Amino acid sequence: HAVVVAFLVVLQLLGGSEADAPSSGDRTTPRERERGQSRVWVPEDQLTLPVGWSWEQYIEGLLAKELDERVGAELLPTGWSWSAYHSNEEVGAMFAALERSCPAGLVRKYSIGSSEEGRPLHALQIGAYVADGPTSMLVPGVKLAGNMHGDEVAGKEMLVRLAWDVCRRFERSPDDGDDLGVTWMLRHTALHILPSLNPDGNAVRKRWN
Repeated sequence: HAVVVAFLVVLQLLGGSEADAPSSGDRTTPRERERGQSRVWVPEDQLTLPVGWSWEQYIEGLLAKELDERVGAELLPTGWSWSAYHSNEEVGAMFAALERSCPAGLVRKYSIGSSEEGRPLHALQIGAYVADGPTSMLVPGVKLAGNMHGDEVAGKEMLVRLAWDVCRRFERSPDDGDDLGVTWMLRHTALHILPSLNPDGNAVRKRWN
C-alpha cells in the first residue's frame, strides 16, 4: 500500500491538525513576504468539493482496490522484494523486466543520460504510442520524477511500484483488478516515469551532492 500511504501523508500535511490551524487565512512567512509571495490557508469545510464528498470513503475505496501482490508477480525480476530499498541497477533490471514481460507495445525502457558518476538515468514510457516511436503531440504526456535529493528514497520506490502496478492492471476486467480505469488511461496517455534524478546521491543516501 505504499502509494496509498504516501497519499494519506500528503493529505495530512496539506490539511494539518485542527489545533495548529489558524482561524483565518494568511499563513505567509516574513521571508515569503520579502519575495513578494503569499500563502493562504483554507479550512477544509470551505473547500469546493463535490456534494457528499468524503475523504474517508475515498481513501477506503483506494484501499479496497489494492490487488494482491501475487497478481503480476511474473512481471518482476527474479528475487525482487518490495520490502527493501532498491539500487539504481535494480531499478534498471526492473524496468527491463517490465519492458520484456508487459503486454507487447505497452512499455519502452530508455535513458535520459548519465549522472556525474556515470550511472544511467533509467526511465520508462508506458502507454499510448510506445510501439509507434515518438509520442504523438496530440497524446497527453505525464512525467513523474523522483529522488531529486539522494536521501529521498520513498518517492523513487513509489514510482517503481506505480510502473509495476499499472502494467499488471492493464487489460484486466473491472472485476479482476482494473476498477481504477488503468486500461483506458494507458490507451490515451503517455506516462513517463523517472524514479531517480540523483542516483549518485541515492547510492550514498546523501542529500547534498
